[in-house]
Amino acid sequence: MANSVALPTFTKGTVTNTERPTVSLWLYAAGLVVTLVGVCTVGYGFGDPSFTVLTVGLSIIGYLFSITTRKLNLRIQAVQAPAFILLALAVVALTSSGSMTSLIIPDAASKDKLLTLQAIIMWVAVLQSFTLTTDSSVLFACVPCMTSLSLMSVRDTDPLIQQAFLLFICAATFLMVHDNYLQTLRSRRLRQVSSTRSFFMGQMGLALACLFGSLALASLIQVPLQAIGTTLFGNVAAPDANKGLLSSLMPGVQVSEHHHIKLATGPTANSDVAVMQVDTKYPGILYWQGATFTDFTGRSFVNPDTGTLPLQQIGTASDMNDPGQLPNSEFKMVNQVLELPDSQMRSSTVIHQHIVVTGGRFSALYGADKIERVRGAFSALLGDSGGTILTGDNITKGTEYTVTSRIPCQDPAQLRLASTKPSDIPLAVRDLCLQTEVHGETDVKLQDLARSITAGLTNEYDKASAIRQYIASHCDYNLNAPAAPPGVNVVDYFLFTSHQGYCDLFGASMVMLCRYAGIPARLASGFLEGDPGSNGTWIVRSSQKHLWAQVFFAHYGWINFDATGGSKDITKHPAISSNGSSFLTWVKSNGPAPLAAVLIVFSILTYVLKVEMLDKIRFKRSMGRAGKTAASSQVYVAYFSVITALEKHGIKRPSNMTAFEYADQVAHKVSWGDERLSNALIELTETFEKVAYGAHEANAMEIAAVQTNATLLLKALTAQNSRNKLNTRSFAWS
Repeated sequence: MANSVALPTFTKGTVTNTERPTVSLWLYAAGLVVTLVGVCTVGYGFGDPSFTVLTVGLSIIGYLFSITTRKLNLRIQAVQAPAFILLALAVVALTSSGSMTSLIIPDAASKDKLLTLQAIIMWVAVLQSFTLTTDSSVLFACVPCMTSLSLMSVRDTDPLIQQAFLLFICAATFLMVHDNYLQTLRSRRLRQVSSTRSFFMGQMGLALACLFGSLALASLIQVPLQAIGTTLFGNVAAPDANKGLLSSLMPGVQVSEHHHIKLATGPTANSDVAVMQVDTKYPGILYWQGATFTDFTGRSFVNPDTGTLPLQQIGTASDMNDPGQLPNSEFKMVNQVLELPDSQMRSSTVIHQHIVVTGGRFSALYGADKIERVRGAFSALLGDSGGTILTGDNITKGTEYTVTSRIPCQDPAQLRLASTKPSDIPLAVRDLCLQTEVHGETDVKLQDLARSITAGLTNEYDKASAIRQYIASHCDYNLNAPAAPPGVNVVDYFLFTSHQGYCDLFGASMVMLCRYAGIPARLASGFLEGDPGSNGTWIVRSSQKHLWAQVFFAHYGWINFDATGGSKDITKHPAISSNGSSFLTWVKSNGPAPLAAVLIVFSILTYVLKVEMLDKIRFKRSMGRAGKTAASSQVYVAYFSVITALEKHGIKRPSNMTAFEYADQVAHKVSWGDERLSNALIELTETFEKVAYGAHEANAMEIAAVQTNATLLLKALTAQNSRNKLNTRSFAWS
């Protein structure tokens, strides 16, 4: 009876090279590329080289570890537990040390839920590299990296991230195709049978998935990605302020001000969601400022001082709050080296703004021009040298606060008389806001343009006004403007080549031309005034997130100059050729790298069509001509179920050995304990060879016999495995 079958044992011996499992180094190489693209892109988004080096190094070690364990035919389960224990101890040691915590979760992610989520996903990808037990398992490296890259594209349209997407698509497509190809080779070697329809539909589906997936992700249609990110992750899916224009804000999406602004990052979305309501009595035009930036790098503006200081709390009125809520406290803004003292700001005006958050989630407070005081239900506030006021936590819909601001003189007649003596300009303003060199080089073209625009003008107000008018009249406003090519100075590219962009390039160009004209200037980030509401209020919408220039006037302070005013808006008429598309425009505008990536993608698709569709179809036709039927396929199923079970025990058929030679050696070298088992393996193999390599068609009796033999062998092998007595390194071929 089956239950009384003796269990097989293996004869001791030495493992030969032919027994060791085959490992596809091509698959592992492609999987490593996928993982490295993911970790490097996330590290780039964090701006933390230490995190990138750590995750890249561990990923490489993980892939080498997985390859080595498979080459040595080791059970990975035997080393997984100790490895994870050591890893857990290392994590505890690092996090408990305080200073090393940033290696696990970078500082940039500690205050941002989405970045924290990306860091966690990347650690999943790193740990996954240590657990690859089969070639097919390498495919799963795509999952965490794809998730993280999608999240990155939600908040940042940097061209480097777009190119990382293309590289990911190439590597992931190769993974799918090559894994399928290896399975095809196995099918040919073992002569497995599958329906022609399933072969055709499966390969057609793979080809179409590669085609549409590559094109859709490479074109990086930002609005659908943002919608998906918001739907899946809610409030944690926050677009990044470094896009230059956060016009894609949606209800529940977080908006933050950062210490840097990336410029010319490509098309941006638009949304009219109301995010703030501002009540103020000031009759003039106001901008709601959140941050300022001084250093130009050629592709971004940066506030080099990233430190923050607590705002001084100068008063509390707890009776203005409901029970259980924080009291309304008043805070005084920290001293800022780039701001004039109140007493030196001639003809300035103090105004109050009552602000109500009506949508979104904010980590920074906004107010007009030079903010002096803030009053609201906050336990503490932090400020930096760029004028940013941070809450330390998100403020959401319904939050109210009052800002007291000092508005500088807006009278052109007085500003024309402002002093131009260097001694009248604060030293910090001269040092930080007259910077023109990028990477130690002066831009001669910008210098000449600034001189020609301001020639004959005698005061800084008229010079700044002329620069603003020049930019507005020579450049078009376009939210669909493509990203600037890698490696170029984006202001040069905007003024001399593309002549189109949105507020980030208008503001940056205004700042740099003013500096080349000898006028201190900086870039400011925040919101436009908004739309008029009832009772003198202003409704500020997400589409009004804005960047503009601020020009310094001695004894007056910083005056807003917005170069987008008066420019032609061509957003509804995207600047693409009549025979092109947005994807092709993006490819052309980003140099040879995207074009090369596109060619690689289409080469891979050609490879898919040939190897994975046409070759398999030809193979299936040859099988059909050989007369294989569904009845014969039952013999294949029975035979390979036993062969697979033997392979799991470490007894894999060498490529130079026939099926019968393999069965003969296994039958005689394994101490089965029951002669029926060795005979069953021989009989099963004989029937398989007649069906697979001859013209024989299996009849009902033969099918019943092979199924009985297969069941007998599988029960014996399963029982032996459950008792853990089989040594996968103890079988030697003659």
